[in-house]
Amino acid sequence: MEELKNQLEAILFSVGKKISIEELSRLCKVTNQKIIVSKLQELMHDYEQKESSLMLVSEKDNWKLTIRERHLSLVKNLAIDTELNRPVTETLAMIAFKYPVMQSEIIKIRSNKAYDHIKELEEMQFLEKVRKGRTYQIKLTKKFFEYFDLPEEKVKDQFKNFEEAEKVIEEKETEIIQQKKEAEQTMKELKEKLSSEENAKTNE
Repeated sequence: MEELKNQLEAILFSVGKKISIEELSRLCKVTNQKIIVSKLQELMHDYEQKESSLMLVSEKDNWKLTIRERHLSLVKNLAIDTELNRPVTETLAMIAFKYPVMQSEIIKIRSNKAYDHIKELEEMQFLEKVRKGRTYQIKLTKKFFEYFDLPEEKVKDQFKNFEEAEKVIEEKETEIIQQKKEAEQTMKELKEKLSSEENAKTNE
């Protein structure tokens, strides 16, 4: 039965989202769903006992392996894998400093290469463009303000000059890259642990 618990842990870790008891039963080839629930409860207890950075949560008939609340700040922004290069960072800083600003003004300051930067930033959902005559007005999005922890109403106060805007963006990028590395290391260690346990069971 310990092997079943390991299988459930491996499945939950791999899918990274809610999964039903029915689906877990099917994947583990166990018809008695009460046994599945029992092993999930044991697994939940295990994570609580060892004070892991992960925890097992249930919602009705669905279960999910997730990050413990106290570690959420570490990974909350990793879904936005930006790692902006220097030219794009500078263009974003200029937009933030002048926000809201016409695209033509940014192109005039940053050259035609800024068209590509703006397109990339728009794809990342950091900004949006609104047609204004023959050009566009560039607006920062909710995602931008959340990502850089900046209240929209205080952006002008925060960025008194371009250098300040660039500094804030660069510092946040450095922080996120470091958080990504730490989270990747945590996931790597967990994978190694699961692999080690599987090998130990195989050799028994």
